[in-house]
Amino acid sequence: MLEIYLSLLRNGASVIKDFLPSGHALLIPPATIAPAVLPFLPHSHLAGIPVIDLFIAPLQLVAVLYGGIGGLSDLVDALQRWRRSKAWARGAMNMESHMYEREVLDMRERLQAEVEEAWGSITWAVLKITFGVCFWFFFLSSLKNVEEEAIQWTLLAMEVAALICLYKGGLSLLTRRAKALYLLGITPNDLLEMDQIDGKLVEFADKRLGFTWEDQVNYHPNALFADIEHLSRAYARLALMLQKATEEHDEDAQADLKEMLHRIHTHGRQQLSLCWVDAGIFLMDAIAFLAYVFFPLVWFYPDEALYHSLLTGPYLKYPGHDVVLTTGAIIGDVMWTLQPACMLASTVIRKVVEEKVVGPEPSHVLRLPPLKRKGKAKALGATTTTARERSPVAGTAVVASARRRRGAVEKDEDEEEEEEKFGRKEGRNGRGSTQGKVAARRRTGMAGKKGNCSSSSVEQTVGPSVVTRASSRLRMQGKGGKTD
Repeated sequence: MLEIYLSLLRNGASVIKDFLPSGHALLIPPATIAPAVLPFLPHSHLAGIPVIDLFIAPLQLVAVLYGGIGGLSDLVDALQRWRRSKAWARGAMNMESHMYEREVLDMRERLQAEVEEAWGSITWAVLKITFGVCFWFFFLSSLKNVEEEAIQWTLLAMEVAALICLYKGGLSLLTRRAKALYLLGITPNDLLEMDQIDGKLVEFADKRLGFTWEDQVNYHPNALFADIEHLSRAYARLALMLQKATEEHDEDAQADLKEMLHRIHTHGRQQLSLCWVDAGIFLMDAIAFLAYVFFPLVWFYPDEALYHSLLTGPYLKYPGHDVVLTTGAIIGDVMWTLQPACMLASTVIRKVVEEKVVGPEPSHVLRLPPLKRKGKAKALGATTTTARERSPVAGTAVVASARRRRGAVEKDEDEEEEEEKFGRKEGRNGRGSTQGKVAARRRTGMAGKKGNCSSSSVEQTVGPSVVTRASSRLRMQGKGGKTD
């Protein structure tokens, strides 16, 4: 934050210098203004240095320290982060799991993104060091202690670094804008109708989602596996919330779903408003780049006729080197003054963008499917559902088993009728009791020995009413018959 304020003062002083008329007091060296008032200044060394340059030079020196020392510190941190994230990503690539296949793929994407972000941090740190070195030569230029050729080479190096910043900043801006628009386009039905859970949305469903590698911890297989299990539980919680909200119409799950949508849209709105601020800063940097680029071009290629031939057309005319350099310096200084001012006012700008451009957050209305209610218990004696309706997956086996049971019941009833007739016939011959007991033993006891089942299992197979009727009939036959 301090660097932004110092940059605003430094570039603002440069803009004031550009608009000052010749002969102004700020453009006169202090040694010629009041040598007796400022006896502590080394007047011999400050001869020819304007007052405003004495104000700009210390601010440029601060930029040297910020870019050089701060850039080196950032470079060391970025290299350590890249090495650490590379080890985590390599471990994720070597990990295979059939149980957590989805989570492993998600973790690979997250760690690969972390590696790319760490590499981007290395690039920004190198560019920061480059700008710091360039400001050292600008500091010497303010003190009139450097050759013009060195200044032009410094401007060329600074323009190359600025071009790289514009390229990387533009790609980052487009990527973040696409993600913000994706999040803002998510509706409640998109979540309810998801065939597969999107890994980008898991972090919005669970505030507890955090990983070990985010805490700058060195790679360890057990820690990576624990992160994968943690991610799997987050997936499971999101799936359970969606299931309860859609199938059971659970009020708590619906409230959690609305809260998740609120977090998604809030993050999307914040990212989109930040993209608007960054787009403004990107435009200022692009204009400043085009304004300053003519300084090294004119120095290395001073042929003015060449510029007239290349930059003159129906709607464009090259005005000449002097006009281009003077106007370019003013435009570049103004753009680099507005840039830190825009950064300082980013909170207000983002709030206005969210209200006027993005619009209010939509109301999250859940259009849930009709609730699947469970069927009521049917009255006694009502027709029951078929076995295929009860178990459509194993319908064939269940139906075949039911057919066998029905066949056994029908067969038992036929045997009862035949044995009843036989028992009555033998009863008239005096052997009804013995034959009845043999028939009963053949259907119960002998069947139990053959099939290794008891009377209770028989009741479960043919039904208790059939066994009861058969036993009572046999007992009646035994009482009515005569024994030897």
